[in-house]
Amino acid sequence: MSPVEIAEHLHLQERNKWSGILLLDGKYLNSHMVLLLAVDYRTQDVVSWRVADNESQDNYKKHITDVQNCGYIIKVLISDGGTGIRALTQKRKPSFTRLGSRPYPRPGVPPAKEHAVFLPDIPHQWCIVHAQRELLKYVRTKAKKEEREKLTLLVNQILFSSTLRQAEIAKNKLNSYGYIHSSETAQRLTKIISSYWHLLITHYTVRVGRYKIPPTTNIIENIISNLNTRLKTMKKIKTYRSAEAICRLIVLKYRLKPLTDSQNKLKRNR
Repeated sequence: MSPVEIAEHLHLQERNKWSGILLLDGKYLNSHMVLLLAVDYRTQDVVSWRVADNESQDNYKKHITDVQNCGYIIKVLISDGGTGIRALTQKRKPSFTRLGSRPYPRPGVPPAKEHAVFLPDIPHQWCIVHAQRELLKYVRTKAKKEEREKLTLLVNQILFSSTLRQAEIAKNKLNSYGYIHSSETAQRLTKIISSYWHLLITHYTVRVGRYKIPPTTNIIENIISNLNTRLKTMKKIKTYRSAEAICRLIVLKYRLKPLTDSQNKLKRNR
């Protein structure tokens, strides 16, 4: 059975009490197939899954459509900030225009159509651990040796601050450092963080009911690790049909297993 058929047959929308905080991620099965997962934060239930050829925007649109067909109401989205997932809630940035080229509208040339956002009103949180990985990679490759330690410290202060006010203070310190020391790397780093600022601070400003949303995707990473132990026991997956059948069995095995070790009494044995 598909995830939609399972949700309808077991009336999961009424029984599971999904929170609306949805985590998205993918696990590559081989070089040309990926398992897309959608996990609810409070219940840790795999709401829907799909085997696709890549993590493109179109595949994630189909995946989100399956989630909504299961009766799931998305209130907040949390992801690793991949391009395909980010395009679900963010407008595409304007393309680079060469200096001296004629701006639109040009005579006889219609302007490009505006990119339609699939989930326009859904808050989106970029996992701060994945953001740290991307930003520190930029620091290691572009910054000079004498300023790497300082920039690394400022990036960590921005991402892992306990309050929004502390994060804004650390961001201003990074901006000041770039202009005082004439550091092109720090100035460029400030622009990158500013362009994705609203994705990094969602966990400070958004609440679902009375609950905070998580700043990381640790829960779905743990579930992927759990599923991966089963996938390692399988032989090499060659066809889409076999991948879909195997993944359905593995995901259903996870969904039917009670959370016996959970410290949360509401989740235990569910």
